[in-house]
Amino acid sequence: MKILIIGLDHQIQSTEEKSDARLVHVEREQKEQFRRLLERIVRERRVDFIGEEFCQSEVSIASRLLDSEKYANVEMPTQLRQERGIPSDYTTNLRVTDERHRQFDSLREDYIAETFRSKAAAAHARSVLLLCGRRHLAGLSERLKRLSQDHDVEDYDLRVESWYLQNWEDGLFGRGV
Repeated sequence: MKILIIGLDHQIQSTEEKSDARLVHVEREQKEQFRRLLERIVRERRVDFIGEEFCQSEVSIASRLLDSEKYANVEMPTQLRQERGIPSDYTTNLRVTDERHRQFDSLREDYIAETFRSKAAAAHARSVLLLCGRRHLAGLSERLKRLSQDHDVEDYDLRVESWYLQNWEDGLFGRGV
């Protein structure tokens, strides 16, 4: 199975516009560029399954690219996070130590990798795409390589795209977009 993992900032994944009025044009342009990139990747690589680490209560751009049986949100569900002792705010809570932060990320990455691999296999996929937060890129790549020697895993950081703005306010000053 060929796997492309794209590391990104989650703000670009949603179909919803969340910016205030002064940034909405930047957000729209960023999301349009992202959609075009994903469509090109799906077409050129003949992607037949997409997995995504993303908020389960929102609709994502990627979820609209393939039929529903060829897409899965592979984020660890909130209830499972609670059962495993992962605080909902661990990524922003300053009282969570770096060591605990890495442990929580590791638990989530184990779940995401196994869920992604099993759902892609169930879909008989040969070329797959996984979208995840950038900080999970290395961990998920390592896990997917370890899960099977048959996987050809490639990492891609969205920041290499000339149009991509990590901070959408940069688009107000003509940087990027």
